[in-house]
Amino acid sequence: AAIANPSLEAPLGGGRIATLTEKGYCQVVFDEKSIVQSLVYAGPRPVNGNKYQGMVGISIHYLNDLANKHKHGLVHDVLDFLDGEWSQLYQHDGFGRLRSNLLKEVTRVYHDDGNIEKL
Repeated sequence: AAIANPSLEAPLGGGRIATLTEKGYCQVVFDEKSIVQSLVYAGPRPVNGNKYQGMVGISIHYLNDLANKHKHGLVHDVLDFLDGEWSQLYQHDGFGRLRSNLLKEVTRVYHDDGNIEKL
């Protein structure tokens, strides 16, 4: 739903992190569960939107503590921050599939007797 209907406004209980610099305007909107709902950039820099699509739909906590760092004045340009080396995993086209598979696996407990218990 977030990708189909992006919003510039934060949903009730959610938040919005935005910066405006000479390089442009960039914002990240997340919902009450801290899930990134949209990522918007407007400015002169050419950007590849596919590079950032892996960041929409995941917890903002995955984004290198963006919310906390922004709150403490440590993020002056959201797009520069999102382009950091730490973000390369989310920019890989296989990240969504990897994350989905990992989430399925962590909902199971593998016992020594070979039985698998679903949590």
